[in-house]
Amino acid sequence: MTKNVTISINGLSDVYDFVREATKVDGDVLLKRGQYVVDAKSFLGVLSIDVSQSATVSYPDDAVDFEDYLLKFKKAN
Repeated sequence: MTKNVTISINGLSDVYDFVREATKVDGDVLLKRGQYVVDAKSFLGVLSIDVSQSATVSYPDDAVDFEDYLLKFKKAN
């Protein structure tokens, strides 16, 4: 099973930290914005879409540490 969270990331250092945390997750971590879906473990992939407005992160539901990390980027729905 997977979970989905809407986030917004501003700043290159935050993108770098996000990718670093995503690589620690066992399983697929995907970042979706509009019609585009990229591997959130890829720095260039994340940079290729605009995550400053909003994007949806899809990750395994057992990735509790990653879920806690995402709280700093979570957008209110």
